Amino acid sequence: MNSMVSLLSRVKDLDKTILDSCLHDSEIDKLYKGCQVFYGPLIKKPEVLFVGLNPGSGYYGEHGLRVQKFDPEIELEYIKGNYSLAREIKDVFKKAQKSEKLDCSTKINHYFLATDNQRDLWKLLGLIKNNFQLDIDSVSKECAMVIVSECMPKIIVCEGKKSFELFVDRFNVRVDSCSLWKDGCASTEFNGAKVIGFKRLFSNIVDKDSLSSLL
Repeated sequence: MNSMVSLLSRVKDLDKTILDSCLHDSEIDKLYKGCQVFYGPLIKKPEVLFVGLNPGSGYYGEHGLRVQKFDPEIELEYIKGNYSLAREIKDVFKKAQKSEKLDCSTKINHYFLATDNQRDLWKLLGLIKNNFQLDIDSVSKECAMVIVSECMPKIIVCEGKKSFELFVDRFNVRVDSCSLWKDGCASTEFNGAKVIGFKRLFSNIVDKDSLSSLL
């Protein structure tokens, strides 16, 4: 847990550095929508750990403020969420007759910096690295690895092809090519946990039936 506290302190410091840069760098100011680490509780052996790419700009769009959430949430955001991806996830678990598992699940992202889209994320990471010599990638990787290690989830669901590929690369996971992207999904194992990836078109899951069958 000490490593988690230390990491979150570093994340807060990075957020402050980026916010300070927004005052004199209009490009970073335009791209940066805030910082969020958790989208659910920090619990041991959750039924499912969802892993997205990075926070979107929903909070910024709704409140007109950059999100700044560093601590775990009380419950998985999808449970009460009524936005597109939350509805899609709940529909998949309903199809699998495993809706109750969401009550004991949580979510993080590979990157904690919020942006409008994936393209803006890569652009923002590049600007931060070039302007401040800050390697957000390494801190994000370490943060995700510590959370996965401390949580020990039963199932890991990577939200999107890029998220799955990033997880496989960062955690050095071996993947059987036969299990890759069959019917819009991919699966493998990591430290006893089943790792599932699904293709998405924006917030829509490409093949919900295939995903539900893997849960």
